[in-house]
Amino acid sequence: MLAEIEATLGGGDAEALHRASHALKGQVGNYSAPSVLAAATVFDNMARSGDLDGARKLHSKLLAEIASLGDALT
Repeated sequence: MLAEIEATLGGGDAEALHRASHALKGQVGNYSAPSVLAAATVFDNMARSGDLDGARKLHSKLLAEIASLGDALT
């Protein structure tokens, strides 16, 4: 899913980015990780509205939040 997000960001396909980011948001929502969910929600909203520049800027923060969740789970 993260690979799909990166590919769609590079390709500029806002609809595909929204599908991938929405799926990611759903998966993240299964964990009690409010900061990760908040970042995923903002990212998903940007993708849905077609704000690819905003999504690109937020991408590194989203990845950092996901990494922190991964660290907490291991």
